[in-house]
Amino acid sequence: VRAAFVQIALQGARPANTNPVIATIDDILKSPEGQRKSVTNALSEVRSKLDLGENGAQSDVAQLYGIRKSINDQLEMVAGRDNSAAQQAARQLIQVRDSLDAAMEKAAPGFANYRQTYAEMSKPINSQTFLQNLNLTDSTSNRITLPKVKAAIDKIEKLRNAPGANEAKSISDEQLAGLRNLHRDLQ
Repeated sequence: VRAAFVQIALQGARPANTNPVIATIDDILKSPEGQRKSVTNALSEVRSKLDLGENGAQSDVAQLYGIRKSINDQLEMVAGRDNSAAQQAARQLIQVRDSLDAAMEKAAPGFANYRQTYAEMSKPINSQTFLQNLNLTDSTSNRITLPKVKAAIDKIEKLRNAPGANEAKSISDEQLAGLRNLHRDLQ
């Protein structure tokens, strides 16, 4: 289903101008933030996929979509890490992804609608997966325990406030309220 949505969104796409994306990367790499190894590594990987050397810059929107997914993969690897280097890399990757999205949307106007629709459709699945993976039960009794629920609430709140994308941001306010009510009941 997702592949069909992407295909429709990219149908009739013109070549994209990714020179502004490469310029964004170069500007970041020249800045103080670009001096951090985590930022340099993350952005250099993206830049190498965009800069085709003598052949210019990557302009095929389908390929750019693959690069965008690669950026999301990198963001997933640093999501929730406490160290400032990982958080800085995530902020810079998001800035580059936003620039890439702008270039793709100019070349394929249906891409913006696809991103919005896909994000909305994914929220319930992402939140359920995240909630199921919280492991709220005690390993010996298989009962939900107060400390596990409290730890889960703390984790969700921390991740929701962290920069970048992560599954905790798909947790609805109602779902979080349900966990808080469960916590109060267990007290």
